[in-house]
Amino acid sequence: MGFHLEQSSSSSSRRSDGLLNLWWSAVRYKRLFGAITAIFVVAGGIYLMLATPQYRAEALLRFQTKPGAAISALSDVSGTIEANPSASDESEVLASRPIVSEAIVQTGAAITVQTETYFPLLGRLLASRYHGATELAPPFLGLKKYAWGGEQLKLGTFTLPSNVLEEKFRIVAAEGDRWTLYDDENKTLAQGRVAQTVSFAVSTADGEAQAQLRVDMLRARPGVAFAIRRLSDEVAYKSVSARLKAVVSSRDSSLREPAMLTLSYQADTPDGAQSMVNTIVKTYLTRDVEYRSGQAQRNLDFLHRRLPGLKTDLEKAENKLNDFRTKTGTIDVDQQGTALISRLSSLEEHQTVLQLALDGLNDRYQPGNPIYKTALAQLNQVNSEIEKTSRIAAKLPSTQREYVRLSRQVAVATQLYTNVLTNSQQLEVAVASTAPGASVVEWAIAPEKPTWPRRGIVLLGSLLGGLFAATCAVHLISLKRRELRTPEDIDGISSLPRLTVVAESAAQRLQVKQIGESCGASGPMPLLLGMTSPTDPSIEALRLLRSSLRTLLARNDEPRKGVVILFTGPTQGVGNSFVASNFAYLLAETKASVLLIDADMRRGKSSQLPERRPGAGLAEVLNGVARIKDVIVRLGGSHLSMLGAGISTTPNTSELLEQAEYGKVLAQLRDQYDFIVIDAPPVLPTSDTLTLAAQDCDLVLVVSRADFTRAHQLEETLRRLENAAARVMGHVFNGLLPSRYSVREASGFSGAKR
Repeated sequence: MGFHLEQSSSSSSRRSDGLLNLWWSAVRYKRLFGAITAIFVVAGGIYLMLATPQYRAEALLRFQTKPGAAISALSDVSGTIEANPSASDESEVLASRPIVSEAIVQTGAAITVQTETYFPLLGRLLASRYHGATELAPPFLGLKKYAWGGEQLKLGTFTLPSNVLEEKFRIVAAEGDRWTLYDDENKTLAQGRVAQTVSFAVSTADGEAQAQLRVDMLRARPGVAFAIRRLSDEVAYKSVSARLKAVVSSRDSSLREPAMLTLSYQADTPDGAQSMVNTIVKTYLTRDVEYRSGQAQRNLDFLHRRLPGLKTDLEKAENKLNDFRTKTGTIDVDQQGTALISRLSSLEEHQTVLQLALDGLNDRYQPGNPIYKTALAQLNQVNSEIEKTSRIAAKLPSTQREYVRLSRQVAVATQLYTNVLTNSQQLEVAVASTAPGASVVEWAIAPEKPTWPRRGIVLLGSLLGGLFAATCAVHLISLKRRELRTPEDIDGISSLPRLTVVAESAAQRLQVKQIGESCGASGPMPLLLGMTSPTDPSIEALRLLRSSLRTLLARNDEPRKGVVILFTGPTQGVGNSFVASNFAYLLAETKASVLLIDADMRRGKSSQLPERRPGAGLAEVLNGVARIKDVIVRLGGSHLSMLGAGISTTPNTSELLEQAEYGKVLAQLRDQYDFIVIDAPPVLPTSDTLTLAAQDCDLVLVVSRADFTRAHQLEETLRRLENAAARVMGHVFNGLLPSRYSVREASGFSGAKR
């Protein structure tokens, strides 16, 4: 007997929304999601307890050009000849290796000190409340062997051979001001007192070498240990530079205009942060004064070398003018001559100044440098003006022309000598009292509160990180498992129709719970959901399945009595027994005689129906130890009868079903009942269902469960049933959450692929 189902495409296909899928994945694996999130939050809390507090100190500097360092005679061209460094350049100088390395030496930053003897887990957190304290914190519960805050160790000297740098040593406080030094293997190396320099031997690859240690300050209870390390110069510089930051208020400002710079440093202790910032600032100011003083001294030396020659030139010019006046009796010249003398004097003075500047630039720049080329262009322009003015002067009478020339030389020599002499005197003052190019607006102070870790930020970050990691985890698991979420997911796996969609209801969950609790109990089994809640959405969905199958059976050309309908699923837990038993009850409501067979002789569930008494079942009938009429039980006053699974004594129940006795029993039952509903075991764990489906079974319906059945499980189930020549006619999608569809769709009245 064959059946044919007409398949039509749905009017509109639903597409899964990505965020909605993530939400349902999180709900599906809520325990895993919550566990991952909780782990991250706990990790954040542990980090807060164990993390070393970080303190940030800041100093504010103002940069500006100081007068007196430049040559006053060159002030008119200083804007084009001298390029002042920008504030950003000075920020790089502040963080340069020479300045930072010197500050490391002065502050002892190459030596790291960490308190070790904290109470487990909570000790570091409790001690963090006393960072910067000037005395020891009281011991918690009288536990004096632990560090509770206020401990401090300062080393004045700690010299080690280069091949044992960065190795860990331990200093343990003793009674009074005494201490003991251990190596990383807990070997005693030295003992001493505060302010005492102690020499000790350390083992190296080349043998033993001498080292020295001096403790300048020790504040701790006896037994408290400190871990100390001596870093190499390179490692210490990189460590300090990583925590040093210089921020300029305006990156485009120059030193000609005031610019503000903030220098900050982050350290494990408030005093360490303050000391490093202020030491770097002091070192920078000292070096800046030395640089400016040296630059002024070089300019002064240059002028001192030129002054004797300028004085000699002036005397020669004056002597020549006096000799000319005596010889010619010339006293003065007209206004044109005076103007020419003034013009030529000004141009030649400017020429000399530019030539001096160009000589100075020649020692510092290549000829192709823009600064050098600018100065050379100005000098060429002045030479051109001198040449034009000289041609005008050449048209004067010979006496006036000679007088103009000599007067011009005297005026230029006098002006130049006076300016250079004045500037040299200014530079002498500048060398003696050079001021730095930066002023400290605000020195760094020791911070009272740590800048890191911030509890709110850490906890929020760990929470967000946990949510992100949990979302990724459940999403990847969902992708890997490929669980069926909606009825439409079946369409991508099978071309068979979806006959109904069974919504998961509260009454259904309650019945399943009651059946589970009553297993093995002596009381009566709970009634079917079709009896107690006939209007439940899941029962309405099974009524749709009943209507669909009765319509299909009515179209059959060769109707026969005793239609065998087999329900199965890929695995346990899809709700196969719930669907089969309630569907059988709904068939019986139509006044048809229905027999429900629990064919899962390995772990039958339908035998737990009401009025089912313990005893023989299908297994005993097939083994020939019981008669079929003796093991069938009528359910109340209904048209539904029940044949339990019984207890199989055969290890392989598939062999029991393959015997001829099963065919005889099934033929006998066909004559007695209108419908025979078989609650078959799952396909994948055993081969029992394949044996049942291949033996004169009219309809095979595959039950899948939302968020439980995987796509590859359903694919493999259909493949095995096809290989067994089973007449699979459609799908039943069970356990759909009502929130994913409207009540009407979830009940199966729409959305089923027919």
